[in-house]
Amino acid sequence: MVHLLTAAMGPRKRLVTAGLLLGLCAAGCQASGGAGPAEPPSRPFGGVTYFNAQQRALLHTAEEQFVAQCMRSRGFDYRPQPLASGSHVLDANPYGLLTPTQAKTDGFGLTSSALNEATAGQADRNVKDASVPGWHTALLGSTSHRVYVPLPAHQEYYYNTDSCVSRAEIQLYGADYERLYNTFQVLTNEVVLEVRKDKRYLSAQDAWRECMRSAGSPEQALDSPPQTINSELAGIENNSAIPRRLIGRELGLAKTDADCQQKIGIGHTVSAVQADVERTVLQGRTNQLSALQRLRAGALAAAAFPASPDAGGSPSPTAPSRP
Repeated sequence: MVHLLTAAMGPRKRLVTAGLLLGLCAAGCQASGGAGPAEPPSRPFGGVTYFNAQQRALLHTAEEQFVAQCMRSRGFDYRPQPLASGSHVLDANPYGLLTPTQAKTDGFGLTSSALNEATAGQADRNVKDASVPGWHTALLGSTSHRVYVPLPAHQEYYYNTDSCVSRAEIQLYGADYERLYNTFQVLTNEVVLEVRKDKRYLSAQDAWRECMRSAGSPEQALDSPPQTINSELAGIENNSAIPRRLIGRELGLAKTDADCQQKIGIGHTVSAVQADVERTVLQGRTNQLSALQRLRAGALAAAAFPASPDAGGSPSPTAPSRP
């Protein structure tokens, strides 16, 4: 989570309707990974709405610099905030796919994220400046300049056009990026839900369930193993005191999970079903997908190779903090 003062810092944090990200982080988030060590994780539309940890850090750093530039132009100080780090569940695979490498090194990423969260406290650099009249309005905008944008499936998001946050997002990503991104978040959710209902997926999950039972870990669905660990984490009041046995249990359960996924080949099934579902969901939106892919690539390039002030461009972002 980003700090309270900068809770709107990030172009995709203002989705109005609940459940939009169901497919991206269902049941407490599943493990990151794919069907095999050499395969990328199966994600709808080639993962166009997904950024890995390094990309998130680069984009956050660049956007914070643009916000600071906007705030200065309005007569306010703003000190760029480091990216909140430590959570590994942001890389959760929407289908619960798990690579053997991930299972061995980080399990489902749950206990490690909880431990990181317990030690990741940081002071907000803008507490003093935030008390200046007009500072919050300059940063986050005003409701009188709020715009609601419709999305598929009767959903919508909003933003304040007068905020430095929105202006920074447009400067980095492009004017149409947020609408396209949120559109494909909704469509991604639709794809994931349809894949999970497909008889091929359900059949593969049945085979995986039998494999898990035979291995001594009776689990009902692909998202059950991380739920099991999450339920045990919920009973621990202090995350800094997570017992080693729970860490070991997560790693052991994740290894069994990954081994069964590999044995059944469920990653290949997911990829095949997803391709079929995408063809239906994407009808009439191929141009939108291409546009989003271009804007995404442009933002990543701008964040990785920012223009220097001497070249007449935007301020060069500082080195990103590591997640």
